Amino acid sequence: TATELQAMREAGENMVIVDGRTPAEYRRMNIPDGISCPNGELALRIHDIAPDPRTKIVVNCAGRTRSIIGAQTLIDFGVPNPVVALENGTQGWFLAGLELERGASRSYPEAVSGAGLAERRASARAFARKHGADVVSAAKVRAWRADKTRTTYLLDVRTAEEHRTRSVAGFRHAPGGQLIQATDQWVGVKGARLVLLDGELVRAPMVAGWLRQLGHEAYVLEEGASPAADAIADTSGDGWKVSARIVSGDANVPEEVGDAEEVSAAGPMKPHELAAALSAGAAQVIDLRRSMEFRKGHIPGAIWSIRSRIVAAADRDKTIVLIPGDMDEVPFAAMELVESGMGNLCDLAGGLKAWRDAGLPIEATPNNPPDADCIDFLFFTARRHENDAEAARQYLAWETGLLAQLDAQEREVFRISG
Repeated sequence: TATELQAMREAGENMVIVDGRTPAEYRRMNIPDGISCPNGELALRIHDIAPDPRTKIVVNCAGRTRSIIGAQTLIDFGVPNPVVALENGTQGWFLAGLELERGASRSYPEAVSGAGLAERRASARAFARKHGADVVSAAKVRAWRADKTRTTYLLDVRTAEEHRTRSVAGFRHAPGGQLIQATDQWVGVKGARLVLLDGELVRAPMVAGWLRQLGHEAYVLEEGASPAADAIADTSGDGWKVSARIVSGDANVPEEVGDAEEVSAAGPMKPHELAAALSAGAAQVIDLRRSMEFRKGHIPGAIWSIRSRIVAAADRDKTIVLIPGDMDEVPFAAMELVESGMGNLCDLAGGLKAWRDAGLPIEATPNNPPDADCIDFLFFTARRHENDAEAARQYLAWETGLLAQLDAQEREVFRISG
């Protein structure tokens, strides 16, 4: 509990507090003395965080789920340290009347110690094998990609920095801890194959083992982030390459999402060109960012939409300019528009940053879109981090009650084993 952890801190107990959430969540608020280490990084980096096997490891999140998953990951990985999860995370800390730290920047060591890396690989592979997550070759995955009867997702579970430094063609970045926690942000097809990539064969096997327990058909790429993996996603024959150039010159377009060869449109608009087109009534801006980001600031006259509503929102008589969110929804939204018969699409060169840098206005609309339309945002969960004790209690009651909402068929999906 929070009070037990505070007593341990006051007593100077030999321990380390690791925060299994994303770095952005950690910076917003964290347990005092805690350091950021997302769950997907724990197995690889815990040796460098807590090299003394007598050090107690406390894993926390904002509530319960990632605390439990992170702690169990370390236990299943076989660390010699005592490991515990902080009950109710930062919310439990707040509800106990304790102060949270805000704006912290402590993180795991960037360099990974080579000592014991072979043992870490062996432990991770044993965990994956125990739960049925096999290691597969690039050649095998390439054959799967050619199978038109199944969907295969290629997911890079490394850090964002690693992905940017050495990306592998066709692999979308999906931080390992979040892929376990929020799988539906990256996986939209039930029963699909999930092929995971890392750089050392520690993180991907651990994540794949968890995904197998959750009922997903997950595998680990044997070659990892090496040149041998680049040949997997040869998309030279994809019809979508045409529409990819229309929407964005370097769009990361998924394979086999449509044939847009008949679409004809100009390249990206420059900010002042878009401003002139809007003034003349010749363009429509559709903003695909999160609804709360749209409320804070957007191009004047823009409308907010999501992929499932974009066809109804689009004006067929105008050039549609799409503004992407952090998940780069543009290719998918464009697919919906193209398949509905609209081909006059383009994007904004340089995005919203270029618009701002050009000195063009940004409009805030605190009540637009209205609450009822913001299906991408849970209002009651947001208030739990704003000193709203009742919202925190409501959230924790919701989270602890989730299992009771599952029927027998839903529970049978899971393959949890000791």
